[in-house]
Amino acid sequence: MNTSPLFHLFLFLLVPFATACADDNTNDLNQPTAPAVEDHWKQPFFASEETYQADQVNPPYAENGGRSADQMIIYTAAYGDHTNTNPWGVEAIIEDGIVVNVGGNDSPIPSSGMVLSGHGKAANWINDHLEVGDKVEKNGRIIRVISSENSLVNRAQVFIRNGKSRSAEIKHPSINPEHLTALEQTFNTTLKAFKAAKQAGDSSKVQQLAEESLLLGKDYFYYTFPALENDERSAWLEIHGMSQEELEAVFKDLAEIGFNAVCPEVIYRGWSIFPDAPNGLNQYPDFIGRDPMQEMIELGEKYNIKVIPWVWVYFIGVDHFPDLINNRREWLAVSRQGKHPSVVEAGFYYFCPSRDEVKDYWLQIYQHMHEKYQIKDLQLDYIRYPGEPWTNDYCYCEVCRQKFAEQNDGVDPLDISPEANPQLWVKWDKYRQANVNRFVEAVSDLLPGVNISAAVVPDREASLKHKKQDWGKWLDNNWLNTVYIMSYSSDVDLVACHIDYMVAQTDDQHRGIAGLGPFQGMKPEILVKEIDLGRLKQLDGTCLFLYNALTEEQKYALRKGPYRK
Repeated sequence: MNTSPLFHLFLFLLVPFATACADDNTNDLNQPTAPAVEDHWKQPFFASEETYQADQVNPPYAENGGRSADQMIIYTAAYGDHTNTNPWGVEAIIEDGIVVNVGGNDSPIPSSGMVLSGHGKAANWINDHLEVGDKVEKNGRIIRVISSENSLVNRAQVFIRNGKSRSAEIKHPSINPEHLTALEQTFNTTLKAFKAAKQAGDSSKVQQLAEESLLLGKDYFYYTFPALENDERSAWLEIHGMSQEELEAVFKDLAEIGFNAVCPEVIYRGWSIFPDAPNGLNQYPDFIGRDPMQEMIELGEKYNIKVIPWVWVYFIGVDHFPDLINNRREWLAVSRQGKHPSVVEAGFYYFCPSRDEVKDYWLQIYQHMHEKYQIKDLQLDYIRYPGEPWTNDYCYCEVCRQKFAEQNDGVDPLDISPEANPQLWVKWDKYRQANVNRFVEAVSDLLPGVNISAAVVPDREASLKHKKQDWGKWLDNNWLNTVYIMSYSSDVDLVACHIDYMVAQTDDQHRGIAGLGPFQGMKPEILVKEIDLGRLKQLDGTCLFLYNALTEEQKYALRKGPYRK
């Protein structure tokens, strides 16, 4: 898991799958469920403005709606019904000059407004500067965004209207209609007071009431998401250098938000967080003299949070944390170009999956963890080859070349290609897939009473082709108990499709967890919609990447919404 190069690779690999997937989801889960509100609150007392020059307005019809890397596109009704964009961006829908939705792609274009569609830096600008309820004006390619106390009240109204639409459709024991009625009555009273303060010119009262209105609107909307009491509500956690006091603060915060599980990194960057690991695996320098693993086990018991140790397998470091790279250099994977570090994955070094020494190395360390800490769970990450195009893929070390040649009449994999030697290339792919499979099987055999899980690319076929990661086979053979798909997108339709795909790959004997990506800065209302997909599609829970990246707004939405107690 990584928030930059790996994430972009993940997107690259899933584009064909994602496009087909989006076509099959026509229910527009990520679109607004309420009409725009009228901005009739008189001139604002407090306003801030932002401007942005779009790259094009209604570009010529082309793939991905004509949206290219880092571009901002304006679509009006003259373009068509939808933007026709792929999932790798962010869009804002504006009706009658008011933002009514932020998030998703391939958005419906309102007849009385427009859609702003951004990729890369333009998508970041949309996420950072546009909120539901903001006023938007267009002058040619120039977009002017006005945020004010009026925006807060507009946003609150959209939250209420969307919440009312949801509550009319959803009946659940954790949703008390009387509580919603009370919230709406309080909101209406606050809204009347806001109008009166505007008319009276009481600026301090106006700002206070606008903020109270927005909070009530959020509370109403988030409450319409059923509480997921029996689901796994987990998050991945990076604990780099955290003190014991900081760790306790994290576990306390997790419990208060409503999490019931956490996946902390315990082997990463070529280090362990615990002392006395076998095979010369060094402890993370900031933890020397402590045992954060034991500390987290005790904190988990104290706060009733399950601890799921998260370990990196084949990815073992980069140049600026080189301990394991230098200590076991003879085990490093070698690219087709004869290099160790990956290009697509920004200098990442991997162990060669074909080496029995690598397998035995990690198995002995996992056995130590089991004996010392009585772990009940273990999550494998980077359980795959580097994701490179075939011209620079892995591994072509002497061991791999020799083993493959012995199995295939002396053929050197460096001498074949998928175009010139398709049948041999299939054998080369299967050879590499088998190396990873053997590792997962060995972990399962070593730890029969432990819940073994893995973090994987959502699409089994793309994962198998590009990373030699056959997680479907791992489930079929009961080597895994649980699979966590990494569906990191603010496009709710795409996440829904990933979940549908995972559900089709699992059965009642295995657990499916949707890994979601709030680290991308998605709006809290998008995050709770994605979490609710787990309930709708009867998953076993969700895991958020990354606790460390959660905003206070996202935490509030979880606490008031699907993670509430």
